[in-house]
Amino acid sequence: MEYSNDRLYIGLVHDRLNSTGAAAGQPALASVGNQVTSVGASYDLRVAKLYGYLIQSDVDRSFGMRGGFVGVKVPAGRGEVNAVYQVRNVEDAANSDARLFAVQYMHPLSKRTSVYTSLGFQRNSGAAAFGLWPSRTEANGSPPAGADVRGFQVGLRHVF
Repeated sequence: MEYSNDRLYIGLVHDRLNSTGAAAGQPALASVGNQVTSVGASYDLRVAKLYGYLIQSDVDRSFGMRGGFVGVKVPAGRGEVNAVYQVRNVEDAANSDARLFAVQYMHPLSKRTSVYTSLGFQRNSGAAAFGLWPSRTEANGSPPAGADVRGFQVGLRHVF
């Protein structure tokens, strides 16, 4: 469901998925249900754009996750600067939470091609092992449980 009016946008999504236990990382179960509800919004202040979302995920016989982020996009010359703060709270005994702050500059080279650079820092606590997507920090794709993660990226983006 979506609502848009001039400078305001709000969207709401609710997904319900049933998959095999093996696909959900719980091979002892025949099937696992997962429900995800999220709401996002943005507001264009004309000099900056504010945006954010909230998400709640509940998996049968497993820990739920709550999270969200707030961000701002500000024009900077021909490009733009984006900054976000994200929170993830896993409802487990270890209090596996994560907090992320990231900033990015994107500079257009043409209508469909841009270069960018970004810097991020994420603090994992408890058994949290969230990485900075899309980068990998360990061979299995996740940092060690409770380890902080820092990342720096430089890249080229082309929209086909």
